[in-house]
Amino acid sequence: MPRELTSDWKLMINSGKKYDEAAEDLYKNNLNKLGNLLLIDNNANAGLKNFPFERKKQEYLKLNLILATIPFNTNSETILTTKSFTFDTIKNRTIKLSNILIEEIYEIK
Repeated sequence: MPRELTSDWKLMINSGKKYDEAAEDLYKNNLNKLGNLLLIDNNANAGLKNFPFERKKQEYLKLNLILATIPFNTNSETILTTKSFTFDTIKNRTIKLSNILIEEIYEIK
């Protein structure tokens, strides 16, 4: 989710619900969560800005981003296969990526 939300992003990120003060609070709380982040070169990331999600997915595919291919829910969706990017997506990706760090990288059981 970009730092500056367009009206399309506001609608999608809040699962089609009205983007209100509560949604703005969720946005602020989720913006820098692990589940909202991808490791991208600064120049490439700056070029993506607040493009629509479908356009960002096309660019992620071109950049061959490994983190975009990690399944994050029970449906095995990835950033590249999910139809929308919501606060729930961020939550699920945060949990999945955190578990990978804890269990596979740091080998904490």
